[in-house]
Amino acid sequence: MKADADMEVENAGWSFKNIAEDFTGHVRRSVPLYDVGHGLVCQIGDFFLPHNASVTELGVSTGELAGRFLKHNERRTDLSYAGIDIEEGMITKARERLG
Repeated sequence: MKADADMEVENAGWSFKNIAEDFTGHVRRSVPLYDVGHGLVCQIGDFFLPHNASVTELGVSTGELAGRFLKHNERRTDLSYAGIDIEEGMITKARERLG
């Protein structure tokens, strides 16, 4: 079965393995208000993250949210950010994106 133009999946066998290259485009087409949600995360952080806060993103995927959040908070040198993912391909892509 096709999950997207370039993504084949088995019924009840869906995973994020080996899709890091196509993931960002796929998730933008599949998740309503994907970019709006990222913007909200950044704005919520403005109000709720205290001085010296640590942020952990579970399921960092390709680092899209991490990059946006870190850019939004580039003046906050007191923040620490950790992205965690189970798929090595996603971690590799996130490291490429974030430098």
